[in-house]
Formats: sequence, C-alpha cells, structure tokens
Amino acid sequence: MREAYLVRGVLEQTAAATAAPVFRGNKGELREACEAIVGAAEAGDLAGQAAKNTAFHRLIVEASGNGVLLRLWDSLAFETRTRVRMNRPGADLVRDAQTHRPIVDAFEKGDGKTAGKLLREHAESFAPSEDEAGAG
Repeated sequence: MREAYLVRGVLEQTAAATAAPVFRGNKGELREACEAIVGAAEAGDLAGQAAKNTAFHRLIVEASGNGVLLRLWDSLAFETRTRVRMNRPGADLVRDAQTHRPIVDAFEKGDGKTAGKLLREHAESFAPSEDEAGAG
C-alpha cells in the first residue's frame, strides 16, 4: 500500500501540470467535488467520503488528457485503499478532507506546479510509514 500511495503522488503531480489550464478560473466541478468530500467527512460517511475522494482525484487525472496516466492511476484501485487508510488510528476525517481545498485553490489560479506539489504531499501523507508497511 505504501508503494501505491507513493506512485499515486507522482502520477497526480504529473497530471497537475496539464490539468491546471482546464481548472484555471473554474469554480465549478472540482470545487464541488472537494466540498462533497468535506460534507461526507462531516457527516461521518466513510464510504461516501472514500468514493467522493476517488472521484475528485480521478477528475484531476482525467483533466490532464493523458490516457496512459489515467489507466495507470485507475490500476491502483484507490477507493478501497482510501477506506482502509481512513480507518487508521488517529485519523481525522474532516481534517483530511479539508486538505483538498488548497489543491483546488491552486488549480483555480492555474498553478499546476503548486497543485502538483500539494497532490504529491497529500498522497504521501496517506502512505503507511515504513514500520506500518513492514508490519503487514
């Protein structure tokens, strides 16, 4: 799982560069997807939050226009992985959901570099530690 999250970070960082122009000045679909994640978290809807999280991240990769990147991203099956990581000890679902807002802010400014950096950091924050990965 650790490796998958690290790869996801790289894929999404790559996608952000070409997705940024699509979302620049766009306060629609991506912002709505972000707020849906937060709403599910606030409602304590773990399954809904995981599904909405997957839809949000997939939307970014789709917007990159890179079909190979999207197929690689899809192959990592993140909805299930996300549900597992959301159940980790000490998880704060609302705080985790809110980390999507700065990503949307960067995309709305057309700043693919910052959005990509934030996406990579976001994915890496969900990666199990090396100790956790070795314990499984």
